[in-house]
Amino acid sequence: MKKKSSLKLRKGVLISIPIALIIAVVIGVVIVNNKSTNLQSSKKVDVKSEKFLDDSMGENNKSFSDGELLKSFAEFKNKRKIDNTIAYYAEQFHLDKAKVVEIARRLTDNYERADYNTTFSVKAGDGEFSSYEAGIVYFVRYLYRNPSSYGSSSIEIGDRGIVTTADNKVDGHIRLNNGLTYEQFLGKIAEMYGVNKTLALAIVYEESGIMTSSLFRNSNNMGGLRGGSGWLKFPSLEAGTICYVFTLKNLLERSGLDSNQESSVYALSGIYVNGNSANPSADWSGKVLNFMRRIENNKVFE
Repeated sequence: MKKKSSLKLRKGVLISIPIALIIAVVIGVVIVNNKSTNLQSSKKVDVKSEKFLDDSMGENNKSFSDGELLKSFAEFKNKRKIDNTIAYYAEQFHLDKAKVVEIARRLTDNYERADYNTTFSVKAGDGEFSSYEAGIVYFVRYLYRNPSSYGSSSIEIGDRGIVTTADNKVDGHIRLNNGLTYEQFLGKIAEMYGVNKTLALAIVYEESGIMTSSLFRNSNNMGGLRGGSGWLKFPSLEAGTICYVFTLKNLLERSGLDSNQESSVYALSGIYVNGNSANPSADWSGKVLNFMRRIENNKVFE
């Protein structure tokens, strides 16, 4: 009797194992499907985690071939990358990240506007840029300065006029939250728009007393920039750097100067010191040229 009972028990165990496996597989498939459905149907912007989701993976219950699925996933990842880049720069200008992303999506037809992947211009007609990031920096900076030209307002994009300063120094260099030193970030932005980064930094060193002036420390104004109401203030060091590089680029272009030519330093000295490129300052240009040599020798951008 004991042997028969033991045999029945073993048979019961053998039968129950496959059934348990089948049940587990079915439950797993249901969970995966539910997660997939939730991902595809999500249209909310998660600002805290800066992971922006949309429905670009396709409609629910749509069948994809392997190639179509890979292409759809690549497009989804690319849109997420663009969203996160916009959110990063919006944060530097202390703007509402979700709102700025929303405006960018509207202007680019969710990044599918016909010319967007060739011009990288968030707003059609803003120009042509070398990369998505270059177009995004331009867009966020001009949205901050003139939101009405993008169909918005300062209140809508969350501009509260807040100014924060960076004082995290490591080995004598200001270290930004993105991990770059101040010099490295300025170099990156300058290269993005075709401005000689060594000249751009040398002018900062001269105008800010090597980043010790009150304007630099308290207003994120590193280039001695002024507006109609006086010295300008910028939301963050990153924002001030972007605005300074744009101002320098515009100044060079309006004056027909090449930032890679030493002669341009003399013309700029007249503009900076005397407001006239035809009246250069030997003192200012001499200091800037000296800073340029020091920057090159010390390899501060590495």
